[in-house]
Amino acid sequence: MNMASNPPKLISKNLKADILPKNEDNETDMNNETDMDIEAERQICLTHIEELDEIQELINKLDFENPFSADEYVQYDDSEITTDMISNEEILKLILPNKAAPI
Repeated sequence: MNMASNPPKLISKNLKADILPKNEDNETDMNNETDMDIEAERQICLTHIEELDEIQELINKLDFENPFSADEYVQYDDSEITTDMISNEEILKLILPNKAAPI
């Protein structure tokens, strides 16, 4: 499970509240590479949660009739259907249909 990209609600709340059980070895000896990786992922998740909270506060200030969540805002580009931009030559052909495009 990759907590950095999409933290589950329960885990994220527990991380934020700092109530997840801690490994005694983790607190006393961070030399273990696996423990360091887990701590790094935890910090990334906490930063992600804090940033989403800040974004949500700003969204709430906008007072929309149909508000959206910070997560929806952040992931909007992933769901947006995009099309390729037409070339300069195609634009010129549309604007100047009787003349050849000088490109």
